[in-house]
Amino acid sequence: MKQLIGVVIVLLFFLAGCAGHGPSEPMKPPSVEEHLRELESVLDLSAAQVEKIRPVLENHHAEMIAMFERAHDGGQSAMMDLRDEIKLQNDILHDALEKYLTPQQLEKYDQYMKKKEERDRDHMQGPGGPGGPGGPR
Repeated sequence: MKQLIGVVIVLLFFLAGCAGHGPSEPMKPPSVEEHLRELESVLDLSAAQVEKIRPVLENHHAEMIAMFERAHDGGQSAMMDLRDEIKLQNDILHDALEKYLTPQQLEKYDQYMKKKEERDRDHMQGPGGPGGPGGPR
């Protein structure tokens, strides 16, 4: 379940990035600093944790950028294939973060990701639900 949540969140970050870019520009995930600030706030990370997590996020960010560029270069069908790659990268990120977070922080991280997934899923469905403005169809 946490993997699905991570996939949805990254995909939503990706889609949000799409809105701000022209058709010839590859999309980009949030910056390392944005991601780190968000985690620092939600998880109440110590200074030592921030410094240990920063390289993990830098690596994750570089992998995500490369994925988005490959998908952009590959056209619409490649964009649809991103899901599996995003899932893999989020699994790798979760495993790496697990090394530096306390059990309580890891639980908060999982809850945070679940809430983000729910918010983002609701946002993608729009006010009327899956079918659009009028609701389910």
